[in-house]
Amino acid sequence: MTSVPTGSTATLANVTSQFPSFTPDKPGNYVVAESVAGKTMTVYAGLYDGVSGGGLTAGSGHDYQYQGCNLSCHTGPTNVPYVLGSTPPNMFAPWSTTAHSVAFASYIDGQIGQDFGAGCIQCHTLGSNAAKTVSTYGFDDVAKSDNWSFPSPLVPGDNVSLVTNLPDLAKLSNVQCESCHGPNSTGAHETPAGAVARISVSNEVCASCHGDEGFHTKGTQWKDSPHANSSLAIGEGLASPAHCGRCHTAQGMVQYSQQLRNSAPGTQYSSGTPGYLTSDGNPATFDAGVQTNVATPASLANLGLTASLVEPQTCEACHDPHGVTNGQGYPSQLRLYDTLPAGLPNGQGEITGVGSGAICMSCHNTRNGETDDTTAGTLSSTAGVGRAGHDGPQTDVLFGVNAYFVPVSNPSPHLAVQDTCAGCHENIPNASQAALGQTSNHSFLADLSICSSCHGSSGVDGAALQADVKSQLMTLDNLIFTKMAKAMNAAITANGNFVVAAQDTVTGNYLCAAAGGANPTFAFTTAPAGSAFTEPQPVQKWRSLGTGVWFVVPTLNGTTECTSAGALSGGTYNGVAPLSVSPGSIKSAGAVVFAANSVLARAMSNESMLHNDESWGIHNLPFTQTVIANTTTQVNAL
Repeated sequence: MTSVPTGSTATLANVTSQFPSFTPDKPGNYVVAESVAGKTMTVYAGLYDGVSGGGLTAGSGHDYQYQGCNLSCHTGPTNVPYVLGSTPPNMFAPWSTTAHSVAFASYIDGQIGQDFGAGCIQCHTLGSNAAKTVSTYGFDDVAKSDNWSFPSPLVPGDNVSLVTNLPDLAKLSNVQCESCHGPNSTGAHETPAGAVARISVSNEVCASCHGDEGFHTKGTQWKDSPHANSSLAIGEGLASPAHCGRCHTAQGMVQYSQQLRNSAPGTQYSSGTPGYLTSDGNPATFDAGVQTNVATPASLANLGLTASLVEPQTCEACHDPHGVTNGQGYPSQLRLYDTLPAGLPNGQGEITGVGSGAICMSCHNTRNGETDDTTAGTLSSTAGVGRAGHDGPQTDVLFGVNAYFVPVSNPSPHLAVQDTCAGCHENIPNASQAALGQTSNHSFLADLSICSSCHGSSGVDGAALQADVKSQLMTLDNLIFTKMAKAMNAAITANGNFVVAAQDTVTGNYLCAAAGGANPTFAFTTAPAGSAFTEPQPVQKWRSLGTGVWFVVPTLNGTTECTSAGALSGGTYNGVAPLSVSPGSIKSAGAVVFAANSVLARAMSNESMLHNDESWGIHNLPFTQTVIANTTTQVNAL
């Protein structure tokens, strides 16, 4: 440590380990240096203020109106993004209506029951920590000095008595600003750099209380969910932050949900109105047809969409700790609830009556506009073929939209489930969670055991249903592959070959006739047979035209391979490894072999959406079976 506050005797422990540590013992700044890279970091330590400033009045209730921060600085709007240097947002008014604001008061009054005990104050008050070795002027410290003891039994009036008789202790109760943002009285508070440091959407912020094993399991369950994928947030969320960052990052989702809430019906996804993140957190605005609030690198970085700050879909992505939802008072402080006034980027219009499922639907859709028989003729040969191939088409399947060879809308009976998506994927624990006595599911990984919650002992066999759908899809796969081979052979017969970039899935290199330019292509004079097509693993991730299919060509054993830059790789194709190609880029005599509005392209889009839904019929069985049957009929006719 290179600098400590005056009077501190704090030293680093385990200095040569991966996780050195120290305990601050005085308020002030602690500077720690890392000698190998020459990096330093400052740790700010301070004492808690609690609900302070402005004159706390004993006996007035919870005294939130006396929060000095709200009276002096935090008077700005609550909208995101917050821009450094602008008036700090007023988060107190909405916070005062949340369960956080009475997390101690309501329990100590016995409103929740008698299970609340002294061991609960660590999370239900400010600054309490039984393991700490120094006083931080937290609730437990002041309770000790005031000789306060936990009341038993808990009865109405306990909290008013606390506020009246021990106001200095009362102001440290409940879950307050400093509970999540740290002590106000530090050097991190009133500087631009400090403002960034005191704002985090990391899961650890919520899980420090909501991840308490045995009692509050949501944080632990979340870690088992696909939402916890940090690699996806970095890899895809930052690759196109204004687009993919909407759903693949927590910071993007915070703003995206605000844009969705504030959009007027028919505006967010109408023609020419992109649903991407904007520079000011408002829905897209236009002047003479040109968008005036396009997101910029600076505005995206201000949100936290950078490699050092980006977070996956954490708790705060879906739940607002401050309860800021334009005064709507959404359940569980959700950022979206029941209504999506401007619809979704998959082309659906206004959506209502979906309860908590609204937050799920905002991301779990095909996100590229309406894709059905009414729009197929307007799609280009490359843009349209893979639209349903985007992961997460669950909303499309649930509503029965964006499929070919069926009516435009085919809603599922499961739309009647309370809270729709969340009704099955969050409100009911799966079998392993239920066995542990858990009552909710924040892994969002449902299993067939939950079916009995509604269907009881009616004899619904979910496993048999899914097995039948998988079998039907496998048959459709093989049919599509056979027709693909037929189309490729037709191209060779007519023009002598078809040309495409073919990547060896083992080496990562591409078939090539000789060294050449980047993105090497190869001319196939022999088409694969239908039986030579192979699905990538895992099977359910097979994508539609425009993304990639695999096939094996044994007769090309020994063919030269090039790197993606066109240089000879030094190796050859072994005739065994699957070759990955993008069907949307297969050309013969300069023309695309699989046109976007062809029957085969539409069939592949249908198959892809049903595969990527991954419910195998559970979300919408009538729609799934009809799509498979009608697609099979269309493809058989080729």
